[in-house]
Amino acid sequence: MGTLEVSSLKVVLIVDDDATIRGMLKKFFHRLGLKVFEASNGRAAIKFLTNNNPDLVCLDLVLPELSGFEVLTFIRHNRRFDTLPVLVVTARPLPEDQAQAREHGASAYLTKPFTQRELEHCVRSLLAANSDPGPARTA
Repeated sequence: MGTLEVSSLKVVLIVDDDATIRGMLKKFFHRLGLKVFEASNGRAAIKFLTNNNPDLVCLDLVLPELSGFEVLTFIRHNRRFDTLPVLVVTARPLPEDQAQAREHGASAYLTKPFTQRELEHCVRSLLAANSDPGPARTA
């Protein structure tokens, strides 16, 4: 697939309880030049978000401890994350799941399995839409 450099300064948080999915996403995001952090459950995601400001969250909906919907609610009720893009990546293909994710503040929704082209298109679009020169994000 080649190098897909977006920016070495951008940070993504991958939240998925499946280590294989996290590994695949991590490789993909590294190829985009993103710094990657991982959380295997909703509680760990919120702990990370409490202390960091990622540029993108890649979030599964079905998680142990706190669901992806609960993580989305945390993000959208925190003014610090008003413009934080959240890409939901889940095996839940039902239209009502997509609608509920959007109602909770998801920026985009991909159903597993997805192609790298679909993922790349979503990620590039979300990062481009959120690339205003605001305060620096730290992780």
